[in-house]
This record gives sequence, structure tokens and C-alpha cells, in this order.
Amino acid sequence: MDKGGLIVGKDQVLGVQVTAVAEGTVAFRAVHLQRQRGGMHVRGVLEGEDPLALKERFGTRVPIALCIDTDRCVHRVLPRRLEPDEAVRTAFANAPVDELATSVREGNDSTAVSMARIAVVNTIIERFHELGFRVVRTSIGPWSLLSLQAMLAPEAHEWHIGGHHFTFTDGALRAYARSAEKEEATFDPGGEELPQRLALAFATAWDHLLGAPDQHDRALPAVASAVQEEKARYRYEIGLVASVLLLLGLMAAERWAASRLDRLQQQLQVSATEHSRDLEAVEQLRIRVQGLEEVQRTLGEGERQGLAWQAAHLIKDVPAGIVLDRLAMDPLVRPLKEREPLDLRKGTTAIEGRCTNSAELDRWMEQLRRTTGVRGVRLLNYAMQPREGLARFELELDR
Repeated sequence: MDKGGLIVGKDQVLGVQVTAVAEGTVAFRAVHLQRQRGGMHVRGVLEGEDPLALKERFGTRVPIALCIDTDRCVHRVLPRRLEPDEAVRTAFANAPVDELATSVREGNDSTAVSMARIAVVNTIIERFHELGFRVVRTSIGPWSLLSLQAMLAPEAHEWHIGGHHFTFTDGALRAYARSAEKEEATFDPGGEELPQRLALAFATAWDHLLGAPDQHDRALPAVASAVQEEKARYRYEIGLVASVLLLLGLMAAERWAASRLDRLQQQLQVSATEHSRDLEAVEQLRIRVQGLEEVQRTLGEGERQGLAWQAAHLIKDVPAGIVLDRLAMDPLVRPLKEREPLDLRKGTTAIEGRCTNSAELDRWMEQLRRTTGVRGVRLLNYAMQPREGLARFELELDR
């Protein structure tokens, strides 16, 4: 049993053809049609003599596009294109137009007109409304079938379908008459074969979903009211589904948040343990850094010009005749012993080396005295080494 799905939107309609009206009965043929991206889809069909069967089969959420085509309807084909009001007056010149429900179909050099008494039409509509249906469109006569002609019989001169006979001349409708129905005859509106007797119900639904700008149906108050009810129903269902989805989303979010909170609590417990370990490691590093900083201060590495830079500055211009064997910045006063603080001659540089002659050494000492950062140069020792042919020297610089 197909009652339209979760949401019955503007893409669904029940095309209902009323074929006869008797005391207490309304014979009908119905096609439940849905417009989809790939085309039209027939969700179900039904024939019967009591609209209650429609309610049991399809429910009342799907709106109805109604076509009344009983033997009490009168049809005319006019051989020229006329405005709807003029076509009704021309086709039914002596009829009380105010008492008629009419449908006018404008065509290529022709106009088709149908009428039924408005009291009969309102009685039929009321029957559907009593059962909870909303009749959102009412047409009289078979003219919705012309919407299918271009698809089913585009070049036909005579077209028989579902008990209706149309005659065309040069593409213009010239005559219409009822014809005998063939029970076995079918038609294919696009991949779904249906009995031809359901063609008018299908075409009525087709016109409602796709629009039929050439067809003009008289506006009826009962239909206008049903259209407003249908809009309200659609908005209500959309709001209801949106509320349910929002509620489900909130419940899912709550579950996710609770799960996330549990994971965070577990992570915090692990993090607290790791943090305690990290604090211990940081404290050990702090003690180690303090020791290194003490060594740095002792060695003078925190000064603007470090010892390494000063040493490189002193020896960058050593003459070719001088070979340096040792250079000590802030040399030790006495040999370093374990667990004793460093004892350095701060601001002193000790240099030992060899030279070819004293004149070369004198020139370099004079050069050192002019060097930035050197306050004094003293020669502590100078001795010739006959075997080497060089003299060994010791210098002391004050910085």
C-alpha cells in the first residue's frame, strides 16, 4: 500500500477521472503519478465506484487532480482559436454560463470546450472532501489527453485512445467523439505500460504536475480552498519532518558529546600522569641548565664577544714566520681537580709558539698591542732552539 512516502510534496498527485455519477456512487479511474528526475513514475492505479477505496489504497495526503468526463458533460470543438470566455459563449450560446463548470483548451487554429453543471461538479468535489481529500484541480472533458498526443501520436490524423476519438487536420483539432473502449488496448507514456482506459486519469495528473498553459478551467471556490489546505499540509509535514530530524540530530549530538567527554576524561587522567612525569623531567633539566649556565659564566661565554670569537680575532693576522702551538683564553691558575670550582686567570690570554727571528715576533707583538680589546702584551719567555733553527716564545695578553 503506497500512501506517498515520508513527505508528499508538490511532485505527487492522484489523477482521478470520474466516469459516472449515480445515487451514492462515483465511478472513477485513478493514477498516482510522481514526477522524478528521470521522468514520470506511476506509483499505483485503481478503478472503482466509491472514492472510499481511494482512501484505503492511497490515503488522503496525496492531493487530487480531478477530471469529470461523464455522459452528462457536453463537448464542442470550434474551428478557430478563441479566448476562453468567448469560446464558452460561442460553444454554449443559450446556456446559463454562471451555472456551468467549464474547461477550454486552446489549440493550433482550434478551440476545444467542455461543460458540466456546476452543481453536479460541486457534489462530486464534496464527496471527496468528506473523505478528507483535497481536490486541487478540476477540469471538464477529455482535453488533457491532448498533452500526450505529441508523445504518443504526433502525426496522427485519427487518434483513438481510452474511448476517445480525435480528428486532426494539418495538426489542428477538428472533431471529437466518444468511441468504444478496447479492454486490451494499452499505451506507454515512457517506460510504464498502462491500460488505455486510464489514459485520461494519467493525462490529468500529467497536466497538473507539468502545467498546461493552453487549458483554462473555471475557478471554483471549493478547489481554491483545497489548494490553501494543501499548502498548509505541505508546510506542516515539512516542519514536522524538520523537527524530527532536528530532534534526532540533537540526540545524536548529545550521544557524541557524552562519548567525547568520556574520552576527554580518560585523556586528562593519562595527561595528568604524563604531566607529573614531565614536571620531574623539567626540574631535572632546570638543575642541569643552571649548572651549564654557571660553567658559561665561568668561561665568559655569556659576554657580548665570546672567547672563541676573541681567540679567532687575535690569530687572524699571524705573520707567516710565526707558528702558534697554544692559545688559552682565561687559562687555569692550577690544574683542574674533581669537585673543585674552576680557578681561572680572567682577562688573560696565554700564547705559546715559535718564530724565525725576534724582529718578526716584535712586529707581531706591536700589532697585537694595536688590536681592539687588547690592553697589554708581555713577553714571558724567548729561547732559541738550535736544532730547530727557531726560537720558542711565551706571551701573555691582558684583555
